[in-house]
Amino acid sequence: MEDEETEAADEDEDDEAEVEDDENVELSHSHSSASFLLLVPGNFPANEIVKFLLGFSNKGPENFVVESLDASFRYPQDYQFYIQNFTALQLGIEVPASRQATFEYSFIPAEPMGGRPFGLVINLNYKDANGNIFQDAVFNQTVTITEREDGLDGETIFLYVFLSGLGLLVVVGLHQLIESRKVQMWTPVRRRSICVGHVTTMSSCVCVCVCVLLKR
Repeated sequence: MEDEETEAADEDEDDEAEVEDDENVELSHSHSSASFLLLVPGNFPANEIVKFLLGFSNKGPENFVVESLDASFRYPQDYQFYIQNFTALQLGIEVPASRQATFEYSFIPAEPMGGRPFGLVINLNYKDANGNIFQDAVFNQTVTITEREDGLDGETIFLYVFLSGLGLLVVVGLHQLIESRKVQMWTPVRRRSICVGHVTTMSSCVCVCVCVLLKR
């Protein structure tokens, strides 16, 4: 019982710590702004690299430190549910007062996600001179992952080659079967008479013959 109570107390402390961490993160600073630019507008192909540029502007008198940049796909009906979480880009770059900085980030949507819509969330994490942490959702919209249409993969090429070979074997087999039947139909027949015995009558002896058809 004591162990169970201790474990329950530890879980409560962990939950409280997570809540405190979330509360310490503010959405955005009034002296900062961020912009998003997709290098290929409106294009999110599956299993291919998607690149975009993110601009950060420091409009205040103090410096900011951009800590990281992360992106993830969410369930369209519930953005709290993660579908694919991409690796965060660790930056640690200081942006002085009245200065700007531009960052490039790329990710690859999984191939099975092609043809379906997902919520794309891109977060910029930074802090001010006092150590206060901020998170700015630079992009938060639903996008559609397009399927690949260019070229053929190795499995498809192998399937085409296999089916072509199988079709060729069937054609050759049918040709051989037809040719063999033609040979049997047009083979000349040779007749030959074979004497199988004699019948003796009162006046003469008659030879009994059988006609046999022989193929060459």
